[in-house]
Amino acid sequence: MRLKEVIGIICMAAWIFAGVMAMNWFGFPNHMHDPLWSIGAAISLLIIIVVGVAIFFAVAKESPWVWFGESDSN
Repeated sequence: MRLKEVIGIICMAAWIFAGVMAMNWFGFPNHMHDPLWSIGAAISLLIIIVVGVAIFFAVAKESPWVWFGESDSN
């Protein structure tokens, strides 16, 4: 794994951790039997994960797309 990928994974993990902690702070676990809160939690979790993946690709740039053995000069 290259350094850009490791930094991207760390940034993505920090974002997802902060998002899940924010969901806990807003009280999503206290309303798990309410359908509207459950739908809101599902949408929030999807947004958190998609933004986390976008953060990873923004930090890692083209590094994840380069095969091992190819030149790392990019």
